Parts: sequence; structure tokens; C-alpha cells
Amino acid sequence: MEVSKQEMIKIGVTVALLVTAITISMTSIRGTVAGTKNEALHDATLHCFYDNGTHQYGMSVNFTFYLHNGTDFPEVIELYDLGDNLTLRVAYSPKVQVGYNKQLMIRATVSDINNDTVTDPSPSIGNFSVDITSGVEDGLALTLPASSLEGDYREQDWVVFKLRLPYKSNIVLTLLFMVGILWVVEAIPLVATSLMIPIFGVLALTLPAKGLLAPFAEPVIFLFLGGFIISKAMNKTDLDKWISLNIVRISPDNPKILMLLMMIVTAVLSMFMSNTATAATMIPIAVAVTDKLKVNKEIDEEKIDRYGKALILGIAYSASIGGIGSAIGTPANPIAIALLSQYAGVQITFTQWFAFGLPIVLLMLPLVWLYLWVVYKPKVPKDSITDAKTAVKKELDNMGHLNKKQIYVLSVFVLALILWFLEGTIKTYLFPKFSSSIVAIIAAFLLFIPSIFEKSKVLIGRDVNDLNWNAILVFGGGLVLGVILTESGAGDLIAYSLQNLQISSNILLVALLAVISIVLTFIASNTGSAAILVPLVIPLGLLFHIDPVLLAVVAAIGSSVDFMLPQGTPPSMIAYSTGKYQIREMVKIGSLVDLFGLLLIAFVLPLFWRSVGLVNF
Repeated sequence: MEVSKQEMIKIGVTVALLVTAITISMTSIRGTVAGTKNEALHDATLHCFYDNGTHQYGMSVNFTFYLHNGTDFPEVIELYDLGDNLTLRVAYSPKVQVGYNKQLMIRATVSDINNDTVTDPSPSIGNFSVDITSGVEDGLALTLPASSLEGDYREQDWVVFKLRLPYKSNIVLTLLFMVGILWVVEAIPLVATSLMIPIFGVLALTLPAKGLLAPFAEPVIFLFLGGFIISKAMNKTDLDKWISLNIVRISPDNPKILMLLMMIVTAVLSMFMSNTATAATMIPIAVAVTDKLKVNKEIDEEKIDRYGKALILGIAYSASIGGIGSAIGTPANPIAIALLSQYAGVQITFTQWFAFGLPIVLLMLPLVWLYLWVVYKPKVPKDSITDAKTAVKKELDNMGHLNKKQIYVLSVFVLALILWFLEGTIKTYLFPKFSSSIVAIIAAFLLFIPSIFEKSKVLIGRDVNDLNWNAILVFGGGLVLGVILTESGAGDLIAYSLQNLQISSNILLVALLAVISIVLTFIASNTGSAAILVPLVIPLGLLFHIDPVLLAVVAAIGSSVDFMLPQGTPPSMIAYSTGKYQIREMVKIGSLVDLFGLLLIAFVLPLFWRSVGLVNF
């Protein structure tokens, strides 16, 4: 086996980075909290500030608890008189068990003379905070913000403080650094790194294999899988090509409008097909249209080439932008959906995601269209567009009208869309456990049914081999990494280590996160970037009193905004493979598109989401 010099350099750099990361994480990061002792005493001070409109009540109460390796003690409730028949109630466990997926929980409320929670106004998260200190070296030392408002069996409302206790956090962060390095350097395939994650969890963290492998079968995985199967059926029957060519046929004889329409079609297809498949379908059509414009020898070919460059790059960018719009458009979106559901208790349906993703599609498409037109300044006579459309019409005539297979695939696709949009209604009135993942499975099932009849079959068993299993396994590995980071308490540890970070505005924090997610995607896949960032920003939102939904969605969408480098996204690489661009040219043009995306994600979309009630900050 021969090893090239470039491969040796890559291996050497990878090993050096891994050794450095492992050394730093294992020597300078805390492992299990109170792990060196059987138990560690902690002092806590709960600060209460309650204002009922006529009087302000303030009190700070001290209590202690142990973190130990045994079982939890029953919760105790302590009462403190605030005056005017108001009572501060503090609930906590005197001894809290440490370990994987173990939490410290403290509750507080203000009750009236009838022992009911005060209602005018009710206690809010901002009324309380908890300071925790410990005399032991590996104990906790932090200010714990309230995370939620929850009711109990007596219908009392409690302000709840939760903290996942660090468990082997040094080993978990070692895993994070290793995965990040391997995903960036790609010394081994991305899918191999993803499969390494559960192996590491079992061998190094002694976690049960069943729990670590479960994320590979998360409902959102099947939502994504169903999207791939629908995409395969559309591609196999040439339905996607038929739709695209018809858009060219019916477009006006205006090169600017034709480019916009092709970008819109690409974005819409990319919402429901993989952006790779969409770009692979649309870019050859764009190349063919451009070539047909050169039939007239009197036309300046340089101008046609400039039009072709703008059109192809516009389609590549639209494929990436469109993927942001729907829940199944790109792996980063379902990663955010799955982790928010699991760790923030927020359910985002297939339809609800459009409210998050569609605005950036609607804003970026026209911006990119105008920007590319200004940059390339193409000049194409209308007569040339007419000639190109004539050639497209001939190709459509050869394809004929929609055949029975295409009509069947289109019908299944429309049915899936209807069921996705009616998910909430169906869940409310018919099937309480109905979900968007089931819709995807129903659509996939229906696409295999015609295989009973030889002449009408759409998909057969062998077609499953052609699905993008690499993306599905990388996606699953990302979910496993998110579970380990969250349930080990490592995510909380990172978030609370930023407690002294001085950020004067929530919008600035969102902007910083958007920058990090976009920059990280320069060197890693958008799936890897989302898998690393989303589990970390959920506790960060609780710390800075920002809706974790906002931070998770920004991290997910930001990881899909990468237009600078050809290797950034598959559509950009397909555009680069046409041989029409130099890397320097794509970097120059794509950098400004990245800036458009950054400004929208950081400063425009959060305000829109807040105005329609999707997030709070």
C-alpha cells in the first residue's frame, strides 16, 4: 500500500491535533462533579425578589445539600415568612446523586395565606436566582438561573432551577474535540467518525449501547429518510426534470425573469429533495439552456458565458437556501428539531418550521438574484431566449405528457404535503400520536406499492441502496453526540463557564452565534456544525435568559449559510465542477452572500420571529 506525501501530511496534522486536544481536555477540564470524594457539601443561597404592584418583597435564604454517589434523598420544602401573609417556599433534595443524566433541581414559589401560589401577579422566572458554592476542589461554583415555570399536583406554580451534573465531562469534551477535528480534517470518512461516537460512549463512558444507538432511529431520522425516498422517486421517474423544463418553457422571453424562475424552482424542490439531487437535476438544465443560447453566431459568447455563470451559481445557491425552508431540506434542521424536543420540551412540527425557515428563503432569493445579475452584468437578447425555449420545448415533446408513474409520484407527494400541513388538525381530532415522521413513512410506503405490477412499478427494493445513507448515518451520529453532550452535563458546563461573559445585548449574542456557526461550516459539514453547536446553545439560552429555540434555530440555519468555498456545500461543488469558475472567483462572490445571510440571521429574522410569537428574548 502506497501512501502519498499529501496523505502523510494529513495524517500527521490529524494526529497532532488529536493529541493536543486530548491532552488539554483530560488535564484542564473537570470530570465528574465531586467525583474524587463520596460526597461534597455545597452551600446555596436563593435570592427572591417579588413585586405585587403595591409592595416589594425581598429575601435571601441559605441552605446546604450534598452531591454524592448514592441515591437521591426525598425532597424537603422549607418555608420563610415574607410578610403580609406571603410565604416563600423552597424545595430541594438534601442529597443529590451524581452520574450520567442526573440533575440538580431546586424549586421556589411564593404562596398566600391559603397556601396557594400568588396570582396577582404569579411568580416569574426573573424573581429568583440561586448562588452555589463548595469548599471542595471539584464542586460547583456558579449562579444558577431559573429555567422554567412548572405546576405540581396541587396546581401550585413553581419556579424551577435545573442543572445537569457534570459526569466525566473531560472525557465527553475529549470526544467532542476528536469528532470536531475528524469532521474538519476528514482524515477518515464522515460516516466513520459518526459511527465512532456510540463506540466511544460505550467503551470510554460505560454508557448502555441501547441508549446510544436509539438516536439512529429517532422519528426525525425517518422524516429525513422519507424525504430521500420521495426525492428518489421524483428523480427516477424524471418528474423533477419535467417540472423544471416546463418552468423554462412557460417563462417569458426575458433572461432575468428566466433566471429568477429557475432559482425559485430550485429552492422549492430543495425543500423536499436533497439539495445535492436538486442541484444535480437543475444545473445540467442550466448548462443546456446556456449552450442553446450560443446557437446564434452573431451573439457575443462572452456575454452568454457571463449569463451562464450567473444562472448556474444562482441555482447552486438556491439549492442551499431552499433547504433551509423546510424541516427536511437539510440535516441541520431536523437536528435542531430533535434536540429541542428532547431537551427543551419544545415541539416544532413540519408546518411550524416553515415559519422559521421560509422567511430567509423569501429574503435571500431575490437578494442573491439581483446581486449575481449586478456582479456578472450579463446581456442576452430576447431572441436567444426564444431559441433556447424552442429547444427545451422539443425536449419536452420527446418526454411527452406526464405518464402514469409520474402522476402517481406527484399524487403521493401532494398527499404528503397535505398531511404535513394538516398534522396539527389530525393530531387533535383523529390520531393523537400522529406525526410528520409517520407522514414520510406513509409516502415512502405508497411509492413502493406499485412494484406489485411489473409495468407500473415506481420504486423497487434495490432503489433503497441508492439513498444517501452516508448523510443519514452522519445525521444519526450528530444526534448521538448531542445526547452525550447534554446528558453528561458537558453542555451545561460549557454554558456556565461563559457566565462572566459580558454581552450587553441579546441580539449581539445571537449575532456571535451566527458568526460562529457560519465560520464553523467553512471547515466542517453543516450537519457536523449543527451537531456540535445545537446541544451547547440550549443551556446557553437558559443561562442568558434567551429562548433556547432562538439559539438552536440560529445555529441550525447558520450552518447552512456557506457559499464561499466549493467544498462548503454539494451544490457549490457541482457548480464548480462545470469548469466555469475559479476558486478565487467563488470565494469573492460567495463571501458577500454569506454576509447577506449573516445579517438576516442575526438582526432581521430574530425580530420577525419575536413579532409573530415564535421566540422570546
